[in-house]
Amino acid sequence: DFVQSNKLIGQILSMIAEQRSVKMILDALLGVGGCDMVITPASRFASEDEMTTFWVLAKRASKVGLTLIGFQYRDSSDKTVLNPEGKDVPMYWDDYDLAAISGSSVKRGEIL
Repeated sequence: DFVQSNKLIGQILSMIAEQRSVKMILDALLGVGGCDMVITPASRFASEDEMTTFWVLAKRASKVGLTLIGFQYRDSSDKTVLNPEGKDVPMYWDDYDLAAISGSSVKRGEIL
């Protein structure tokens, strides 16, 4: 699906005009190759009973081409927490899944 509007294009141009470095991010997100949103167990980046921060997990995820964007309590109907506050607060991740964006260079089989 694809939606294009003058408002969307105007907003994109404004973002690029304000901060040129955002163009690279928008190219990755909106480009032909696109990106995928994936859900992966936090255990992929945190050991059992390890207390660590979202920032540490994000750093570990970035080494395999993922950008963490949030988390959700596993097997819960609660909403996924996107761009969480308190990214520097250590917590246990044993019962969480992580939401991430992957570029087209990451194979789907590696994520799940």
